[in-house]
Amino acid sequence: MEQVKDVELPFFYGFYNSPFEIQDWDIEDKISYYNEFSGETDINFNDLDIDYAAHQQAMVESFVERFKEYLPSWVVSIDEYELDSPKFYNFRTDKIYATITLADDWREKIAQFVKENFDWLEKRIEKDWTSRSGFNSWIENRIGEFVEKAYEPEPRYISILIGYDIELKNEGEDMYERMVDETIEEFSKNYSTNEFIYLNKDLETSNDNGEETTETTADDIRKS
Repeated sequence: MEQVKDVELPFFYGFYNSPFEIQDWDIEDKISYYNEFSGETDINFNDLDIDYAAHQQAMVESFVERFKEYLPSWVVSIDEYELDSPKFYNFRTDKIYATITLADDWREKIAQFVKENFDWLEKRIEKDWTSRSGFNSWIENRIGEFVEKAYEPEPRYISILIGYDIELKNEGEDMYERMVDETIEEFSKNYSTNEFIYLNKDLETSNDNGEETTETTADDIRKS
């Protein structure tokens, strides 16, 4: 079996202005929760720490778990993966890059996939990867050269073929929308968004002896 690194996983929506983000109402709900149970009544956004990185990692983990169910027969496994986020969201959103393991006969299986779907793939590759105004393509737009690159194996072409395979097997489905729904469903089985929102300091009060004590927080109540 052969491993390929730096394969982008298709159909990942990213976090910018997406359903994967921690939403305003999640933060507002946690503020209300703290104000009700912490003994304080004036907690606001500035009193919170929000672990965006941990939340994103949990979402990525959830996406990959569901994405595994759609892998073509010529991909054995996703072995490692990581989130790649741009410094600014002007030109692109977040991506997930993975190391994948290919089946022993992966080239033969791709050849069969191409043979069975030749007309669709020929038109789609030309449409997607022909340079035009505002778009300079660095991907081969002829099916023969495209498949040759995949056989090297070149990670970008492997990624595109995985996406095409999934699209053809789920024809008529918007795979971005489906993966959003399935990712959130998977996330909800293992996590709660409020786990990633908490107070940025202990709430300290003075007891009858003049000693400082730590007030019970909403997280303490939830965990008890």
